Amino acid sequence: TTGFRNAQTRLSLAGNVGNENWGYKISFDFADSTDGMVTLKDVYGTYKAGNGWKWTFGQLKLPLYRAELIGDEYQLFAN
Repeated sequence: TTGFRNAQTRLSLAGNVGNENWGYKISFDFADSTDGMVTLKDVYGTYKAGNGWKWTFGQLKLPLYRAELIGDEYQLFAN
């Protein structure tokens, strides 16, 4: 066979739009298959309103458990 495989690959893009008050994050997962399936994990925007307030809107995972609050890139990997 030719080519390569990347199991459990995630691509994340984050930054600011216009000024530092407006931000965004987009995260994709690439499936380990031959059909090139891409799954949208998180896509959201943020707005810093001042006085410590920050608004978040979009599609994201709700922070219900501590294990979900730790990002996948910071957890131990076992396959």
